[in-house]
Parts: sequence; structure tokens; C-alpha cells
Amino acid sequence: MYLVQRLIDDGHNVTVVAAEDAYSDQIKNMNVNFIPWNVHRSSTNPLSEFVSISNLFMIFKKVQPDLILSFTIKPNTYASIAGYLLRIPVIAVVTGLGYAFNNKNLSAFAARISMFCGLTLASKILVQNYADTDFIKSGNRILNKKTEYIAGSGIDSDHYSADPTTYKDEPVIFTLIARLLTEKGVGEFIEAASIIKTKYSDVVFRIVGAQDNDNPAAISFKKIEEAVNRGNIEYHQPVKDIRPFIRDSSCIVLPTYYKEGIPRSLIEAASMSRPIIATNIAGCTDITHHELNGFLCEPKNVPSLVASIERFLNLSSTERRKMGEAGRQIVLNQFTNEIVFEKYKQTIESV
Repeated sequence: MYLVQRLIDDGHNVTVVAAEDAYSDQIKNMNVNFIPWNVHRSSTNPLSEFVSISNLFMIFKKVQPDLILSFTIKPNTYASIAGYLLRIPVIAVVTGLGYAFNNKNLSAFAARISMFCGLTLASKILVQNYADTDFIKSGNRILNKKTEYIAGSGIDSDHYSADPTTYKDEPVIFTLIARLLTEKGVGEFIEAASIIKTKYSDVVFRIVGAQDNDNPAAISFKKIEEAVNRGNIEYHQPVKDIRPFIRDSSCIVLPTYYKEGIPRSLIEAASMSRPIIATNIAGCTDITHHELNGFLCEPKNVPSLVASIERFLNLSSTERRKMGEAGRQIVLNQFTNEIVFEKYKQTIESV
């Protein structure tokens, strides 16, 4: 939303092409032309996909934009192809490699091939973490020349502000904020909670997140209910304003092995001066500086996650607060809306 508003404020006429979702009404209330695009995130049906890319081609042909900004794997691929055919420059923003690079089945392989083919046709590629930037640049000489790093999607550091007076020492609350996907480490979080709660009193584990039943990696909600019934975790439905949950937490945990850009929940937590525990994978390492503003653990490794949680539990109150303050400074130095928009502005001017 911030990017769209800044582009409008800078005098650009903005058209948003997207599938109708929970955010559509907010976009329509902005001074933009909203065009719904019938595309299905998880579809692999060739006919359906041909219709989606054809519709996008016709939208671009009608609107005749000077520049296209696209986001996520499928829109990046289709927008790059349509833009190339219409001779319209495309800036493709890779927000993470996602399901296509987490799996080895045929549909994931096809998605990887189509992504690289599409990105090759883009004018510029912005990638939201360092490791994925290097990976895409290594694809071929064309990709190497046009690929650059951008520090996530940006965050309003005033909205996600730090308030040291809200930090509580007891109970120690560990919160996972994520969609209920296996690859987000939800299962590992639940297992770690059951182990920690047998050794430590006055420790709370919370999960805040939505079910994503259309995703092949969706975790069974029965597993969540069983953990709640055993008293190992608390579960909360997603909320519009996550800040009260972050503010009430001692530490935000994300044991993900999902190939995303830079997890927004970690940036939000750091901006609010909360220490974080995350996996040692692309994206997480951009915001989690081991032993400075949190701890890194190994993916798919419950003992490693438990060890990181215990390290946090053994910190003094002063050490926890220092970790939180360090995270806030990292956000102010690298991840604010203003810093990220400046990169977009430079890239747009260079195309």
C-alpha cells in the first residue's frame, strides 16, 4: 500500500491489476484504477494458465502503461512475457522463491523453469533477500546483469514503534506469527513447546495465523487443536492489527524453511524491539543477526530450536532488552518504507 501511495504522491498514474482478495477494497479506495485479474495462485492447469496470461496481455494492451511492476512468482512470469511482447518494460520483484523451490515434484519443476524464462524477459529484477539475489544472478549472464537486492517490502517504523515500558519478564511468551503451513515450521514450534514446557514453568507458546487450505503445504488444524488441548500452545485467529500480540510477547519465533523474501513478522517484531528466533535460511538471516538481536537455529531441527529457546530463557532481563534494541536499530538502518521506496525510485528511473 505504501508503494502505491508514494507512486501516486510522486505524480504517477497507477493502475493495479490483481486478483480480488481481502485487500481489494483498500486498493479501490486509493486514487488508482483497479482491474481484477482472474488468476489462481496454485493452479497448474495449462488451459487456465493460458487464459490468465492472455487476459493479462489484453489488460496491458488496453492500459498501455509506461512501466509494469510485478510481484511474486506467477505474476512475475506472466507480466514479463506480456510486457516483452508489448515492448513495455517490466520490473519483476521476487518476494521469495516459495513452493516451487521447496518441492521436487513435476509441477514445482515446471514453475521453476517458467520463472527463470519469465525473469529473463524482465527489464529489471529486484529480489528481497541477499541469498536469493545471488541465486538468481547465478542463473545466467542476462539475469546477472539485471538482478539487484531490495530490503524487503519496507515497514512503517513509527506504526511498529518500540516501547520499552511494555516489555514484561514473566511470563516469558514465545509467539509464532505465520500461516498454518508445514514449511513455516509450525510443527517444529509445537514440538519445541511440548519439550520446553516439561522443563520450565511460566512459559507460554502462542500461534497467531490463518489456515491456508489451498496451499499444498497446509498443516492439519487437528494438530493445532491437539496441542491446544494438551496445554502446550495457545492458538489465535489472524487479526488486522498484530501489534498487541508482538507487544505482549517476549520473543517472536519463526522456525520456517519456506523460501520467502524477508519474513515480515520478523521485521515487525524487530521494529517493535522484540528479540527474534529464526532459522538459518535465506531471508531470515537478513533480519536476524545471530546473538545480536536474536538467535538462529537450523531448519527442520527441533533440538536446535529448543536450544535457541533455552538460550533466550537463560538471558537476563537486561540482555533481552539489549537484543530488542539492536533489532530496532537494524530496521531503522535498512528496512524502513523510506529506504525501500528510494530503491524502487532509483530502479524506475533507470529503466
